[in-house]
Amino acid sequence: MSKVPAELVDLLQALFDQGELSRALEREDWSVELVKHLRPAEHATPDAWFHGVVRLAAQRDELPELLAVVRRLRPKRAAEIDAVGRLLEKGAACG
Repeated sequence: MSKVPAELVDLLQALFDQGELSRALEREDWSVELVKHLRPAEHATPDAWFHGVVRLAAQRDELPELLAVVRRLRPKRAAEIDAVGRLLEKGAACG
């Protein structure tokens, strides 16, 4: 997937600040390396940082893992998170 899914970037920005998501991703085995390849959250604009997270997760085929973390951290927003997940699945099937 070469294009950064804007829906996921928008969702992450709506649900998190960069610091919170960065700390959460640092605790996940699958995303420790991903976080190391990003600018530190405190040194990047929110838009650039969240785009970087999604771009790297997409390149590494780890979008499902990213969505699972988001769902676990924001269970009350599961319907919205799952809707974005379905959009991403449709996009992958079409692309």
